[in-house]
Amino acid sequence: VAAAGLGGAVYALLSAVLRRAVTRSTTPPAAAFLVTLMGIVCLGPICYYRLGLPKMLETPPEQFGLMIAAGVFNLIAFMALINGLQRTTVVHANAVNASQVAMAAVAGVLLFAEPPTAWVLSGVCLTVFGIVWIDRPKDAVEEIPPP
Repeated sequence: VAAAGLGGAVYALLSAVLRRAVTRSTTPPAAAFLVTLMGIVCLGPICYYRLGLPKMLETPPEQFGLMIAAGVFNLIAFMALINGLQRTTVVHANAVNASQVAMAAVAGVLLFAEPPTAWVLSGVCLTVFGIVWIDRPKDAVEEIPPP
């Protein structure tokens, strides 16, 4: 539970930092490159330590192809997210992050036969309630600088 909470907090912080960066001086491709680079720098050594280079090189070419395709689609989605962050407030950006968790929970129930427990249902309902009731000042559009 602590790891999930920490992961959520880090992701919310990432969205806030990305939004600030892309509305100030950083381009979306540069932001996407830096986030990807950090993933490689942080996770690459862990893979190398746990598996070693020979085991990593045993990966079949088909799986490398699937990983590359997944990476390309992830990059496209991430660029769309960054472009969206340029056009919204931090509060709404974090609401988008919360909605991703709720959508993943619903997908788990619908696609992977996860049990729809009271905790899952209450979490999804609270997320929807929070998004619907989020503060929407009339002048929010003026707060958003053009990309």
